[in-house]
Amino acid sequence: MVPLEWNLFNSISSLSGILPSFLRNLSGIEFWRSSFDVRIANTSKESASQWIYGLSHLLMGPIKRQIMSMTDMGVIGTSKKADERRVPIHPEHLLRLPEEVRKHLIFEKGYGESFGIDDQEMASLSGGLASRKELLGEIGNVIIAKPVISDLQELREGGVIWGYPHCAQQSAITQCAIDRKLTLIAFEDMFVWSPAGLQGRHTFYKNNEMAGYCAVIHALQLKGIDGHYGNQRKVIIFSFGAVSRGAIYALKAHGFRDITICIQRPDHEVREEILDVNYTRIRKGRAGEPRMLLVEHDGSERPLSELIHESDIIINGTYQDTNDPIDFIIEEEQAILKKGCLIIDVSCDEGMGFYFAKPTTFKEPMFAVGSADYYAVDHTPSYLWESASRSISAALIVHLPTVLSGPAAWKANETIHQAINIDQGVIQKDSILRFQNRALPYPHLMG
Repeated sequence: MVPLEWNLFNSISSLSGILPSFLRNLSGIEFWRSSFDVRIANTSKESASQWIYGLSHLLMGPIKRQIMSMTDMGVIGTSKKADERRVPIHPEHLLRLPEEVRKHLIFEKGYGESFGIDDQEMASLSGGLASRKELLGEIGNVIIAKPVISDLQELREGGVIWGYPHCAQQSAITQCAIDRKLTLIAFEDMFVWSPAGLQGRHTFYKNNEMAGYCAVIHALQLKGIDGHYGNQRKVIIFSFGAVSRGAIYALKAHGFRDITICIQRPDHEVREEILDVNYTRIRKGRAGEPRMLLVEHDGSERPLSELIHESDIIINGTYQDTNDPIDFIIEEEQAILKKGCLIIDVSCDEGMGFYFAKPTTFKEPMFAVGSADYYAVDHTPSYLWESASRSISAALIVHLPTVLSGPAAWKANETIHQAINIDQGVIQKDSILRFQNRALPYPHLMG
């Protein structure tokens, strides 16, 4: 008897992605679970089944109402960004979604071609197909992995884009969203949030890992070097988040053994350490000290410039604070770079980290800085686009019911609520206002 009822409970609980927010709370789920335990222990099979049947209707009512209130959303697979091949929803993942959700997804014509799936099959799995122009101009609510300024210009006024807009670094995209009263929900700002408001793991952390992984294997290929064959090289990595973790996986797979990670937080705060790499801390110098210092495990300090000068490969995986960016090399320090070194700037924030920092493209991925080579392709997961599409899709489909359900559902879900950069033309993030020197009141004029 118990497995039958428990399986039914689990099937109800599995719909938590579209349950009201109070049922998504862990304590709420535990309450229902304990309630089931008590009921099942003290009632007959017939009574328990009736009780569960009633509970299922209690829970399914709000779910059905939320599904019925969903709006259509276009899913765009092509990109106007050169060499961008990732798609936001992998066709193989569609059957993970209830039909009531799938029928609200309208895909771009030809969406499945890269996966060997024709339009007829895509239409049978979704709410239908439309041209890119129709999705932007008529439906006006779209998912685009990497939107560009022309996408915003073609989008219906007052529409919604869910993707990687990178508003803070792109003032033109921000201005267009303001002028056209658009809503931008940013993949890059989607995190798990605790009930206490603490930020947890990034929703697309696997895609971030792939950014580091792909950048390293592409840059090594361009330089024609490998750790298993030829000389061993000294590697330093700035930061230890998902991007740097992916870079380490690629380095180890290619035989590099001398890897030092430079972090800004104390050693005891480093989580999920990777074995056989060195960890050290960096800090900004005070008055009378070198500009940047390296703090060793024994507490001794030396200029960071010394470590940089010793390194053959320098990798930057830092998530920059746009209001207080950190610079590892400034123009006056160009001479500290080792002759022939390779810089892989996965973060590729223009003007941050390195004085010469700027994004590059797959067509021109590297340029010379003195005798060093600088690599900064700004959408490296597209190098392994099919795997990257799977990773994005697996994380995204969990949040589809919420996003399709509109602003009230967004507000009830912290992951989505905190990811809204611009809401109907109004900037929601202080970091965008500060970085672009914009006024708080709409229309957010630039100073």
